Amino acid sequence: MMAEKLVTGPLSHEILLEEIEPPVLTHQVSSYENLIQQLSSMGFDSQRIEAAVTYTGAQNIEDIWPCLIKGERGWEHDFIPKDPLTDLCEICNEKKIEHISHQEEIISDVQVKMEEVKERHELFATHWSRNYHEVSGEVCGICFERIRNEWKHPECELHIFCEDCIKMYLKTKINDSQVLKILCPGENCKNLFTDEMIQAITDPDLFEKYKKFKWRAELLLDPQIKWCPTPNCDGFMKGSSKKPRLICPICSYELCFKCGNAWHGKKTCEEIVDEGYETWAKGKEIQLCPKCKHRIEKIEGCNHMSCSICSYQWCWLCRGAYSAYHFRSMNPFGCPNLQAGSNTREDWPLWKIYLNRAKNLGIWILIIIFFPLILLLLPAAEATRSQNRNLRDRGVSLCCRIFILFFLFIGVVLITPLGVALAIPVLLVYGIYIGIRAIWRKLKSR
Repeated sequence: MMAEKLVTGPLSHEILLEEIEPPVLTHQVSSYENLIQQLSSMGFDSQRIEAAVTYTGAQNIEDIWPCLIKGERGWEHDFIPKDPLTDLCEICNEKKIEHISHQEEIISDVQVKMEEVKERHELFATHWSRNYHEVSGEVCGICFERIRNEWKHPECELHIFCEDCIKMYLKTKINDSQVLKILCPGENCKNLFTDEMIQAITDPDLFEKYKKFKWRAELLLDPQIKWCPTPNCDGFMKGSSKKPRLICPICSYELCFKCGNAWHGKKTCEEIVDEGYETWAKGKEIQLCPKCKHRIEKIEGCNHMSCSICSYQWCWLCRGAYSAYHFRSMNPFGCPNLQAGSNTREDWPLWKIYLNRAKNLGIWILIIIFFPLILLLLPAAEATRSQNRNLRDRGVSLCCRIFILFFLFIGVVLITPLGVALAIPVLLVYGIYIGIRAIWRKLKSR
């Protein structure tokens, strides 16, 4: 009959049927006793069956099945309270929230409440705006002072302004050529100013200016429209890449549709642009970026350049990549001491920069070659210089000072190699100690 029976509560059963066909649910039962007996044979509790039959009045398995089997969304039968204090169902012994009918009621109630809140909010906003303005005198949303000569958009009930503020608002928009869509200045307001509204509140000259700017702005939306570059000419032409030659209907100026320059006949647009660039670049400091080849003009500032297109950093003098050491005084591979803008390319051609680099490279070679000698003599020279100052302050004569300093110099020179030999391992151990301590502190701070 039944492969397995799972009990999830005192009166809640779930049945898993395996390998055998479930009972025929459409089978009609003629009597109450037979219905109880058949459901009991399927594994349901008799008390549960009795409660389901009693409160539903079902006479067949199909009608009583929703009272015995819980669906994925919940119980499909109506909630019948068992005890007002416990909020449990008499049939399934589960809470009201586990019943589908109650869940649908909650969703419906929430939607109704949300609609009511939305309607009340809109009514309150309109009512508050009107009453506050009438009772306390609302402030203008532009100047934030008490309204003088009230003005409001005919389609907007929430925003009220001073008439003079609206006139200034429209004047600013028109002078800035922002004329395609002029909105009510209220916060998040989408109501547009019509031409009739603007005409009613602005003077005739400003309105004519508005119409002219709007006409031009609407024409600019068409990519095939080109305006005549002749001063004080309002002519415009419509063309395409297939018909690039345009003639102004007002002043007869001939224009190229592709590049926007004067008509150039058989010459290509690239040739005209290059010719214009060469003419413009005469007498100017212009170079190509070493990375993106973008033209860069140097007007002022230091020789550390940063391309505004690709952000590549480079030296204006040698065109080499910039680093923090490029302009250092002893750098044999950069432009030492040449970062200041007073050092121009005319004063520092490449041959001169290479010569300066060779000089620094030679100094470094000499330092490396004579480093042992410098290391040997430097302590002795420093010791004699310091001791000479002390002896002179004490009033020691020159002959005595020379005698003392000579033997001091020789003694320090002889002792220095031993001191260096002892200092190297000491410094090495000290460096290792400092490194280990830094690593330990870093690990300890985690």
